[in-house]
Amino acid sequence: MKPSDFFIQIPDDHWNMHDEFDSKLAQQLRQGDLQDHSDLEAGYALARLMKSELTAYGTDQSQKKLTDEDSALAIRALKAVLRRLDVPFDPPFNDFDGWHGYWSAQGMTHGGSWALRRGYINELFTPVLAKLEELEDSASDTLGFRGVDGEMKNHLRFHQLQA
Repeated sequence: MKPSDFFIQIPDDHWNMHDEFDSKLAQQLRQGDLQDHSDLEAGYALARLMKSELTAYGTDQSQKKLTDEDSALAIRALKAVLRRLDVPFDPPFNDFDGWHGYWSAQGMTHGGSWALRRGYINELFTPVLAKLEELEDSASDTLGFRGVDGEMKNHLRFHQLQA
């Protein structure tokens, strides 16, 4: 799953297509596992999306795709999926407006403020993304080799039979 999977293409009045946040998908993820994607896949994609969106909101708002309302739903969904995966994530804000209030209260508004905001978002998301990658690596380590029937196969035994 990719961050772009959280968007759907919607035509405007002139049939020009634009991306719109898939709030139904985010709500479904918040309430439980998606049918076609694991929490791990969806959580990683949503964490990458929110890192990008919060960075854009804090530095160049013309680059963001989410509305404030969308950002609130996305953060709630991200918190829910990370909680299910036992990955700590508790930002001191719940949406774009809260993020703005936080950076203002923390003095990230003067010279070099864009760098400070980017740095903060990196500090917030780096451990989350690292933990998700670690979980993904552990999951793939335990998968082993499977046959066409889906059953685990002993790779060493397979090579012994081939010799």
